[in-house]
Amino acid sequence: MTNDHTFAKAVAAGISTIALVALSACGGSDGGDGEFDGTVMIGTFPSLNSLSLYTDAAKEAFEKEGLQVEFKTVATPAEAAPQLIGGQLQFSIMDMTTPITAASQGTDFAMVAPSNYGTPLFDDGWGTGNLWVAPGSDITSVEDIPGHKFGVPAMNSQIWLDIRTAVDEAGGDSSKIEWIETGATGITNLKSGQVDVTTTSEPSGTALAGDKEVKHLAGFVSAGGDLAFEFVSTQDFANTNPELVEKFERAVLAGNKAFNAMSTEEKAALAQTILPEASPELLRAVRFPTFLEEEIGEDSVKAAIDRMEKYGLFEDADVPAPEDLLPKD
Repeated sequence: MTNDHTFAKAVAAGISTIALVALSACGGSDGGDGEFDGTVMIGTFPSLNSLSLYTDAAKEAFEKEGLQVEFKTVATPAEAAPQLIGGQLQFSIMDMTTPITAASQGTDFAMVAPSNYGTPLFDDGWGTGNLWVAPGSDITSVEDIPGHKFGVPAMNSQIWLDIRTAVDEAGGDSSKIEWIETGATGITNLKSGQVDVTTTSEPSGTALAGDKEVKHLAGFVSAGGDLAFEFVSTQDFANTNPELVEKFERAVLAGNKAFNAMSTEEKAALAQTILPEASPELLRAVRFPTFLEEEIGEDSVKAAIDRMEKYGLFEDADVPAPEDLLPKD
């Protein structure tokens, strides 16, 4: 089963090398020497975060805008970054933390169109992200997590920020969590007793609902309820191809709006096309994310930057300005 958090460990390890990659990729063709007029290559995750791009509305919008597009699966933002810089991709989905971290280290990405935002918890207390403990655990609420071992996919990643935010908002002290970096094996580590609590994203969380070896603790809201994922390009590409970027944004927004309006059955059928290993029954039970239907604003970028600054992610780097992460006017 695909886990949306599998990219996080690679981001933590790879983002610090993006500036070096940029130097070595200078010979790539990213459209910086003239307007781009080829097939638009878009990096997508094999996860629910990319679903709106596959709607009929998005496909029709790309055609209406005169864009010939091709999707390429990327496992992680860190995998997408050098391909954006080298021109193998023109756009790619990323979490908010990755391009901001890159900007703080001197590599310029532009957030050109929104994907999904931090979807509110559902009536049953589940979210698009969920927390798990062992049956009989003394952790009975999110506030109880400090003082315990938390299996997190990667330190200093967006999911790490999400957990810290959830714990602090619940009245706990996230600085007292003992973090264990697990990559994608958090549930395995929980079952073996190596960690006391861990996290999953959808559809992995729903798949665990009947597992007697784990207990659902709570859902949590990604990105503090603000924009969580977005499509990025390089600033060079965005500045050289402003009309193309605007066309891409309009098509993405059309797909986002259409996805939000779909029934659960329609969303599940669409998810099946990119997650063929998942059962139809599972996908009909999944908690789907909600996609932003308006352009990315500076307020959303600032909220992400402020959260990163609050939790010390700029200690050895410059704090970028929100306008530095958006296409230049």
